[in-house]
Amino acid sequence: MNKYDVVERGGSRKVEWRDELVIVDWDNCSLDVVGKLEDGKTKIVLRSKTSRNSDYMGDKPVELYYMLGIDVSNISNVYEEPYKISNVRKNLPGRARSAGTRRVFRLDQDYWIWEWIESDKNANENNDLKREEGFSNSIKDLRKYIIDEMSSNSRRIPSDLFNVQVGDTQLNAEIITKSKIIPVIYQPSIDSLQNFLREVHCSEIEPNVLEVSLLFENEQLRRHGLVNQIYEAFRLFFYGRKIDVESLRIKMHNEDMKKNEKLFEFTNIYSSDYGIEEDTIHDNSDPPEVKVKHYFSNYNYPILFINTSNHAMAEHDNNQELWKWEYIPFLNNAPIKFGTESRRRIDSTFSPFFRKLLQIF
Repeated sequence: MNKYDVVERGGSRKVEWRDELVIVDWDNCSLDVVGKLEDGKTKIVLRSKTSRNSDYMGDKPVELYYMLGIDVSNISNVYEEPYKISNVRKNLPGRARSAGTRRVFRLDQDYWIWEWIESDKNANENNDLKREEGFSNSIKDLRKYIIDEMSSNSRRIPSDLFNVQVGDTQLNAEIITKSKIIPVIYQPSIDSLQNFLREVHCSEIEPNVLEVSLLFENEQLRRHGLVNQIYEAFRLFFYGRKIDVESLRIKMHNEDMKKNEKLFEFTNIYSSDYGIEEDTIHDNSDPPEVKVKHYFSNYNYPILFINTSNHAMAEHDNNQELWKWEYIPFLNNAPIKFGTESRRRIDSTFSPFFRKLLQIF
């Protein structure tokens, strides 16, 4: 991927991209083959997760999920090579930062799936292997699984269905019963930017129209970092809050739509094709309605991408090189709160200073 830095400018942090390719290592990953796409490539989802304790969620443990979606055409043989963990990720555990010999296969030109060869195993010392005997089942079977799925015509998937499955034991039945449609949300996981999602609210404001309100920890400006503190002061004065609240609508089941088709309606918050480095995007598409492009595991869970620093969003991903937070509101131990409050009700819980002035005068 292209290298990026998160730099301090004018009291705020911003993303700066460099014309330099780097290798990023991720540990504790799982892999799912979603299916074969219409262009012949295979959709693969890489995931990693970690457990944290969340004060916001009531001082309890939560699970943070990370996701990277890739489309691949080719897979290499398994081979061995000396390797040293790259220094791009700073928060890998110490045991993962050693150098050694890894067992690996390559997906296209940009991705490697690998494991360390443990010193107490009888590893094959030949780096130019002609066959796969001797490799551990975890790598050998994983490669076979991917190849089988890539060659299977039965795994061709609809272009709109992400087709990711979760176990029944992970589902929060109480949340699922609160809303018939719940979006799954992806946001670039650049931890130091502090703009992450805190709450998701789904309110049916009229038949077959769902209002979705997203509450973010902050809205730090990136490209315009010099005015960030002024903008925060404005939000406190005008809205009575530092957090950022954004809303959209999901429309479904009118006479012009297919049975499973749904529409996102973005009003002044559509990202178009802008990415995470942008912070003043408020595109109001004409019309502001677009078809949902991807669904999570079924058509009740439309996928929404947060693309810019000011939380402009779209039905497509504009930051494909970046790992994303995967917010699945209906899972147990989710790191976000789920509710059914309307945007009007959410706004009423804050007390803007200018409103207090009006009451005085």
